Amino acid sequence: MQILMLLFFAITASAQRGINYKAIINDANGNTSANISVTVQFTILENGTTNVFQELHSPTTDDKGIVILNIGEGTLISGDFNSIDWGSNPHFLKTEVDVGNGLNDFGTTEIKAVPSSVGETMLSTSLVKDDDNGNQIKVSTIEHLMSAFAGLGIDNAYVDLDATEVPIMDGSAAPFIFLIQSAGIETQTSPKKLIKIKKPIRFENDYGWAELTPHDGFKVSFEIDFDHPAVKDTQQALEHDLSVDSYNSVISRARTFGFMRDAEMLRSKNLGLGGSFSNAVVLDEYRVLNKDGLRYSDEFVKHKMLDAIGDLYVLGYGIIGAYHGHKSGHAINNLLTLELLKNQDAWEIVTVDKDEKAPQLYFGDSYEFA
Repeated sequence: MQILMLLFFAITASAQRGINYKAIINDANGNTSANISVTVQFTILENGTTNVFQELHSPTTDDKGIVILNIGEGTLISGDFNSIDWGSNPHFLKTEVDVGNGLNDFGTTEIKAVPSSVGETMLSTSLVKDDDNGNQIKVSTIEHLMSAFAGLGIDNAYVDLDATEVPIMDGSAAPFIFLIQSAGIETQTSPKKLIKIKKPIRFENDYGWAELTPHDGFKVSFEIDFDHPAVKDTQQALEHDLSVDSYNSVISRARTFGFMRDAEMLRSKNLGLGGSFSNAVVLDEYRVLNKDGLRYSDEFVKHKMLDAIGDLYVLGYGIIGAYHGHKSGHAINNLLTLELLKNQDAWEIVTVDKDEKAPQLYFGDSYEFA
């Protein structure tokens, strides 16, 4: 038997009451192992070596070979799930599965969403990591989900994936916003940490530039410059102070966009294979082809702002400062975060205790403590 495991990427060490876990059990030939009893053993390791928690589950796969479990609710072997200090050190989940021939270690791969893990930036932001066997593990298209996390003020989460790409959804951050709000957001006891920009940092190349400057709150401004009649008819420069303007209302619904003229080139590189009218704004040489047109009159520049917010959030903290991008993209945004981290006198980590008032980075946010 074999199991298709979920791939993790984390924006910080998570502090939560339970971890939802989903896996698909297949046989050695890749066929679904439906309606069979299995044993799953979870071990949580601190720093990859110290066993801090272990438990057993005995589920039965459904007719699609799927098991869905809540880690922290199984038969306890050792440790206390609720007392794990998630914020102290990196934690890793080891998974072993018995389908009738003893426990087999299927392990897991955790890729932390930090600037140094960004390995590919063509069309999207991808996290890349080599596993213990020297194989490259990649998680693509993280920017829309990361943007949603930023807009909701979530800085403590694990993301479990059963594929190498975050679902594109409708090409915006809005579906993630809806689903996260529907699931609920838990206020935690740990102090909120933010990154405060103390002096300007800029990255520039032949394609464009981006910079971070001091600001009391969080402000985003962006200019695009596309030589296309449909884009030229829209506003190509925009600024939003997101401590005043609602991210959910003015940014989150802006979709990614692409040009029909680029489709053949992209497909030849196995890129953009899932692109369609349902998950992108599509343009020919003259106009927008989507039947319903644009969601915002300035949707093109707003989507670039959405991307930038997500790209910056790999820093792991909300930013007290202002971002300005000129023809910037995923590569420049990532290089800006790396430039910022190199210049340690340009920023500081601000810890907000529960008795202090935190700066409002996004309209409507509240950094409360349980």
